[in-house]
Amino acid sequence: MIRLLACCCLLLGGVFSAAASSMEALAPVMESAVLYHDFARGESDPLIGAFNGRLTSGAEIVAAKEGKALRTRGGGVLETHDDLPDLTRPGSLSFWVSPRGWEWGDERPYNRLLSFSGAEGASIQITRVGLLRRPGEAVARLDRLLLLFHRLPGEAANRHISLGATDETTWVDGSWHLFVLSWNGAAWSLSVDAGPPKRISLSRPLDADTLDRFALGGSEEPTLFRHLALYRKELNEEEIATLYQHQHP
Repeated sequence: MIRLLACCCLLLGGVFSAAASSMEALAPVMESAVLYHDFARGESDPLIGAFNGRLTSGAEIVAAKEGKALRTRGGGVLETHDDLPDLTRPGSLSFWVSPRGWEWGDERPYNRLLSFSGAEGASIQITRVGLLRRPGEAVARLDRLLLLFHRLPGEAANRHISLGATDETTWVDGSWHLFVLSWNGAAWSLSVDAGPPKRISLSRPLDADTLDRFALGGSEEPTLFRHLALYRKELNEEEIATLYQHQHP
């Protein structure tokens, strides 16, 4: 019994030591955060900044094996018109996503993970496009992640960045994936799972009133979200790697 208790103490000591090490490693990154919301705690960090969002039908806080998380399905979102990131100044936004029970059939629904939207259809979206089948045709479009720019003022056409596949071999049920979206004037980038950022440049920087709504979620299939954070600067590749290593749910 004494030996068992000693082993338990050593194990718990190792867990607490690892948690303390992660907090210490994350501290330099979080120093630039202006908002951080932990869905596991169900609250924002008052020392960084509060997030005031509204859950629509199909979005709720649920218990998962990793702790509480935001779950969206059927197009549900966590949305706000108040806590919009200032896209006219350099910044980054990070969040974690996990598929839960996604259907990997020939026809997969369109899934939105994040969006900024405004008047006349203007939007910036992170989406997962599924396999589409037309009558009499084989698969028409491959499954992939996209960063989309729709109907933005000054842009002659819609723009997009392809971010790779989200099939059942890369997005295993219950796995977690880190997204870091960054902007600086007309320059935008998106890193997935601490990979090299994919970059795109718009024709001009966004005006302050172009986009007036932010939403996390929008997926048709059950999807979990954790650790929504907004930063006052562009995160570099080393900082993104630190998030991926030490903030993993």
